[in-house]
Amino acid sequence: MIYKHRGFIIAALCIGALTLGPHGSSGLWIIPWNLGIALRIWARRYIGAHTRLGELAAPVLALGGPYAWLRHPLYLSNILIICGGIGFWLGFGYDWLLLTLLSVSFYDYLAHAEDLFLQKAFADSWSQWKLRVPYAFVPMRRVGMPQVRADRNWFQAVWADHWTWLWMGLTLIGMLWFRRMHGI
Repeated sequence: MIYKHRGFIIAALCIGALTLGPHGSSGLWIIPWNLGIALRIWARRYIGAHTRLGELAAPVLALGGPYAWLRHPLYLSNILIICGGIGFWLGFGYDWLLLTLLSVSFYDYLAHAEDLFLQKAFADSWSQWKLRVPYAFVPMRRVGMPQVRADRNWFQAVWADHWTWLWMGLTLIGMLWFRRMHGI
């Protein structure tokens, strides 16, 4: 049920961060932001059409690229992007820590829900993959992971998330504009 509304929940978290107003900033925000973007593009090269609607769906179990290292690279990329965005807006203080922990908790919940779905959908393949890649967000490659060729090239991977990039870009432009208008 929560999966269906995940975008609205994350939007509410981000709006909550925006209402706290910019406290300051550190140039360090760019590190998790860029790592998140790079991880997202890398993951999109190896995953088929992923769920954008309210129901979990997966045509195949992704095993290559970042999926050979961690089970939920798209969720980790979202966490890193949110962490960087909140760091840009609020700086790296208590507010940042609280909002980051909330986003990690939310994506951890989604990861467990997705694991249950994948376990039902892919049974034995998923069980073998879970043994090789035991962690949701901590990269850990186990020996014996097959090498899998990417489904998409880099351009196709970027284009597959064009709406994500549009909203992320508009949000960043809005935050930059607000900071400039208020001399922050």
